[in-house]
Amino acid sequence: SKQWYQRRVRVLPTVIKEEIGQQTVYYSMAVHSLSAALTCPFSMFIIKHFGAKISLVLGSMCCLFFYLSVIVPSGTALFITQSIFGFGLALVRPASLKFLVQNSSPSTMGRDTGIHWGWFMSSMIWGNAIALVLTKNTTDPDWLRMMVYSILATLRGL
Repeated sequence: SKQWYQRRVRVLPTVIKEEIGQQTVYYSMAVHSLSAALTCPFSMFIIKHFGAKISLVLGSMCCLFFYLSVIVPSGTALFITQSIFGFGLALVRPASLKFLVQNSSPSTMGRDTGIHWGWFMSSMIWGNAIALVLTKNTTDPDWLRMMVYSILATLRGL
């Protein structure tokens, strides 16, 4: 039914839109993409200087700022943390693959890469399954926002 679909669609960006406006959310997503695109060319220099492990921690901490800022939404905080989030993801993606390559032998490289991409791609399935369970009988958007972003922040911290 239409009501069932609307509950699922609002989980992440729509819950924020209720507080600060749809236009602001879309512009902040553009800032995120721009930040990631501008920092991607420099991410390998950062990873080479600090190493893959420290780059993973730094990138994850950058992502954590975004998750925590959405608990109490603010337009200004959203723009700042989205730019930091873009920088963090520009570090996490290549650093995780560099870490994978460093810790795999030539004989296990294919297996390890397959496991990495399998987990990475299945996260969309698990995330949507969790969203389905959380939003099944939820009508309070504040509780939903707090729960979803608390879970995201906890998982990113791990």
